[in-house]
Amino acid sequence: MIIDLHVHTKYSVDASNEPSELIKVGKMRGLDGIAVTDHDTTRGWESFPEVEGFEIIRGIERTTDHGSIIGLFLNEGINARGFWEAIDEIKSQDGVVVLPHPCDTLRSDAPKIKDFDVGLLKARIDAVEVFNARCVLGRFNENAEKLAEDLGKHRVGGSDAHTIREVGNARTLFDCGSLDEIHEQLKKRSPINTVVQGRLSSRLVHLSSFLNRIKSNE
Repeated sequence: MIIDLHVHTKYSVDASNEPSELIKVGKMRGLDGIAVTDHDTTRGWESFPEVEGFEIIRGIERTTDHGSIIGLFLNEGINARGFWEAIDEIKSQDGVVVLPHPCDTLRSDAPKIKDFDVGLLKARIDAVEVFNARCVLGRFNENAEKLAEDLGKHRVGGSDAHTIREVGNARTLFDCGSLDEIHEQLKKRSPINTVVQGRLSSRLVHLSSFLNRIKSNE
């Protein structure tokens, strides 16, 4: 299955994607599904119509006191603001914990890796986002690849799409036939074989997010 594991809807304050459009464009771009990872909200989960042949993973990108963390395969939102406490909430739901854009030094919400105990990271993190299409510099993703290798974690990728034209710019290929199988594979301790494909989005997409934030505050 081919999944874009990091996608935002209009319910993120800096995004504009309509759920129905995400499905339409995702199918056009060869995806079998997406993970909905809005900032600090689950409002988008119920907005997707059921479409045969296209899967939706319920997730969230939670803002914490030490940067963002992504939870996948969730049943409800995450309330904790502490980094480790948010991870505990994800784990309590049998969710998968992903470090998003972990080496992007230009983002204020990047996980603050240097502040963490390596042993705790190895014990609590399931996967590292080794390709995020919104990274401005390719070396940020190269460093994320090295981090995944050093931690011995699953490699995943996502577009971090905030606009419809970004959908599918990064994707993860799983040798799995269902979301349940992907869920089980990502909970394994040893890294599974994934193929992460991607291309960097235009830097202008960050302007779109800036304008969406202004609009949401009006």
